[in-house]
Amino acid sequence: MARYKDYNYDQMKMLPVSYEKQILPGSFEYSLSYLIDNELDISAFDQQYQNDSTGRPAYDPKPLLKIIILAYSKGITISRQIDRAVRRMLQRHREQDTAEQQPDIYEREQEQIKKLRAASAEGNVISKKGESLKQVFLIILLIFPVLVNATADEVVKLDVPVVKQGRALCGPATIEMVFRYWGITDYDQYDIAYNILLFNPNVKRVKKSKILQSKAINWKLYPGTGTSTMRDFLKQLSTTNNHKFKSISTDYKYAEKQKKRIWGIVKEYLSNGIPVIVHQYWKGKGTRGHYRVVTGFNEKKKVVYLNDANPGKKLTQSYREFFKLWNVDEPWLHYNAIVFNANGDEVNINLKKYEYRKY
Repeated sequence: MARYKDYNYDQMKMLPVSYEKQILPGSFEYSLSYLIDNELDISAFDQQYQNDSTGRPAYDPKPLLKIIILAYSKGITISRQIDRAVRRMLQRHREQDTAEQQPDIYEREQEQIKKLRAASAEGNVISKKGESLKQVFLIILLIFPVLVNATADEVVKLDVPVVKQGRALCGPATIEMVFRYWGITDYDQYDIAYNILLFNPNVKRVKKSKILQSKAINWKLYPGTGTSTMRDFLKQLSTTNNHKFKSISTDYKYAEKQKKRIWGIVKEYLSNGIPVIVHQYWKGKGTRGHYRVVTGFNEKKKVVYLNDANPGKKLTQSYREFFKLWNVDEPWLHYNAIVFNANGDEVNINLKKYEYRKY
């Protein structure tokens, strides 16, 4: 039988938090905790451990399951983001513990807690056990395939629409493909390119091109889209992460670790249904830079699936070819990956339409 570490909600040493003060009866958190502790049979986890007679006790899956389900209920579905959320929560509790030493702050918090308890008692905060159980059950159904895919699936292939780019518009066309994947169909690559130009008109390459000097843009003058410009433009529209290295170690073993680490990050996004934009060489080292959308991978075949706006087709690269093209030998372009809508949220954006369609 599996042996787990004891966890005690009444402890006030490792984490000075009072369970009764923080988790109010009638709340989803309270119901979630009660159901996992008292109603759900999670004995299936016991089979995963072989430490009944030897080995150190494992962390009890119950509090870990509570954290995962609570995170998913709040739309946090990526392990790194769950980790950050837990760290922020711990920091807030430490700050609150400090506040208890300040009577004015502590008294205000206690007064707010009393009001919430009173509202719950009067029926203003309603949470039926059956409804909570249903919500927990639905969340478990949602996260189970993700947890399985993260550990067992060797193949991921997202259905990202393909767009063929205009001259020098691989960046905007790549963004359009990702937009369409997330259901944003009101803007094409020219609308996107126009908004990128307006977003940062003082960038050196934009000013030098003089592309904004007339309303009817001559797209032959489009100066391209830098990775930092793309990242900052997308950040204003939804959560956007940019993973990259300034340089790659000259030590082969450490360089391999860098590559595997960032590829692991990309695979996790893909496993969670989030496509990733990568900046690669066009054909080989020394050729121009080019954006592509990573839509999946096959671990067994060691291949990566991508959408390429030029020529507007889906393509497959071997791991060897993919990493070679992805390792652009310039500062901050080594394994550069841009992730739009990193939380997988519903996205609503408002951009200006480009009206002067004279290409």
